[in-house]
Amino acid sequence: MIIPGILLGGKIDTVFETNKDRGLSYYLEPLLMLGPFCKDRLELQLSGTTNGHDKDFAVDILKASGLQTLRKFILIDDHLKLDIIRRGMGDGKGLVFFSCPNLKKIKTIQENFIGKVNKIRGLAFSCRVPPQLATRVGKVVRSSFSEYIKDNFIYNETNKCDKQSKGFGLALVGETCNGQGEQIATFTVEAAVRPGDETSPEELGKQIVHKFSTEMGFLGVVDSYCQPLLCALMAMTEQDVSSITVGQLTENCTSMLRLLNIFFNLTFKVDYEENDNGSNDSDSDDERIELPSKVSLACVGVGFANLVRRMR
Repeated sequence: MIIPGILLGGKIDTVFETNKDRGLSYYLEPLLMLGPFCKDRLELQLSGTTNGHDKDFAVDILKASGLQTLRKFILIDDHLKLDIIRRGMGDGKGLVFFSCPNLKKIKTIQENFIGKVNKIRGLAFSCRVPPQLATRVGKVVRSSFSEYIKDNFIYNETNKCDKQSKGFGLALVGETCNGQGEQIATFTVEAAVRPGDETSPEELGKQIVHKFSTEMGFLGVVDSYCQPLLCALMAMTEQDVSSITVGQLTENCTSMLRLLNIFFNLTFKVDYEENDNGSNDSDSDDERIELPSKVSLACVGVGFANLVRRMR
């Protein structure tokens, strides 16, 4: 698939068996960075762990937030797809299909308005366990947000997995929009219970609510999981200024900024913005909600172009 100097891409019929030591998101994340610059449109299938891995986040997060991050940089998102054909948890082997269009170049972005969360969607999944367990998780999550966000709905998915997978969990996605109804930011979290874990569905639901609320509190256009992908794409844009607001920089994002400086001699401008905590002077200290500082990232792209792109 890769020859030094050329990213061939194309349709690959062989299913790639990934290492069980890492989740599928570990392999999909670099494909989101390299896929747009292939000679032919990239289409392939990967087999491995989709949910509940100790080291890597779930594929559901890349499907919701990762694809949405890439869409910000491209004009036409035809053939950009990430489908979970079957889930894999524990020793199970899940299967995903990834497709990415080949582009001539990617555009710059200027997105610093976040907006309010207006919609929440969730997917409660169960693999070889009673589906009521996933339903109980969804009830806890839905009841926690129904008072504040009316447009929230959680779907159920049962036994969309291989025979060796066992467990249950929930992936939660929140979206913000501007005054014209255009989607701006996406927040995604996921948690799962595997065999041997004694976490109850109610406890898992509370964990997801806490993680989701924390992610919303970062007030970034892109959630913390996709910050490295965002920085890599900003570096490859046209030779013009790109700027975006994110939450607190993660360790992976900081490492990506250092790598971009080494390989492209590119330095990002990082400005920390204090959040308005939404409290008046008359409010007591106990009533104030301390939000973390937002971070504004800006850079001039290197103007990378896909010179071997083949139209079809």
